Amino acid sequence: IVPITLLLVCGQVLPFALLATGRWTFIIAAVLALLPRVLALRRFHQTLLGVVLHPIAIAALLCIQWAGLIRWMRGNSASWKGRVYAT
Repeated sequence: IVPITLLLVCGQVLPFALLATGRWTFIIAAVLALLPRVLALRRFHQTLLGVVLHPIAIAALLCIQWAGLIRWMRGNSASWKGRVYAT
């Protein structure tokens, strides 16, 4: 979980968080991070909103992933609508 988290944070989230510094290297990193999504947008007729929200979606995915791991480490079971599922 740690290596993939580092890969996703450094490659998909951090470039956009560092855009505020105005350094050209972070601008290039952000453009390169979005390039596969832009290519998919054209090829598979996806929406521009999906491309723009991609870094936020990756950050949300990582939060859910880590929350699940922490819940599992504490011994809490997964539950939904009052039902408890063995994990």
